[in-house]
Amino acid sequence: MRGIDYHVTVNRDLKNMEGVAMREEFQGWFTADIPEISVERIQVQNADNLGVYYLDLAAGQFNTYTPYACEILPGEDPDYFTIQFSALFDPDADDFYTIADHVTLTKVFPVTGVEYEKRNVLYAGGTLTVAFQDVPDEKGAVFRLLIAGGPDGLVDQKGAYLEKDVCVYFKIEVIP
Repeated sequence: MRGIDYHVTVNRDLKNMEGVAMREEFQGWFTADIPEISVERIQVQNADNLGVYYLDLAAGQFNTYTPYACEILPGEDPDYFTIQFSALFDPDADDFYTIADHVTLTKVFPVTGVEYEKRNVLYAGGTLTVAFQDVPDEKGAVFRLLIAGGPDGLVDQKGAYLEKDVCVYFKIEVIP
């Protein structure tokens, strides 16, 4: 949990239900506990072959600069990313497209800096699924999936956010 400090001032004009006013102004501080969001699992699939995972990574496997081998069949693009969070987002308050805006997929080798567009976003039971457009099955290509953290990154309507960026590198290995 992360605490956010608030300063409260109640002036002496405040009255209770019977009309009795405060004797003197009150000032004080309190700390509200805001739960942190964490990423529990990231899975990489092909939209045409759901249920077959090219990568299935748990929390301790993120934020390493060594790319994971992503073995795919020829013609199958690694374009479907499932991200399981520690907390449920509120479907009435949280805009999942805005949350998905903090998830990016970039080709980093060969160096192009191409960031792929999202073509579909789904959310159910703590899991955000983002499908990207035109991800190539280029052998040896390295990609970075980034989920932006910090107060300017992925934040829900209650103010909870990822403490820091979550990043996964993967390298395409086409298997015969």
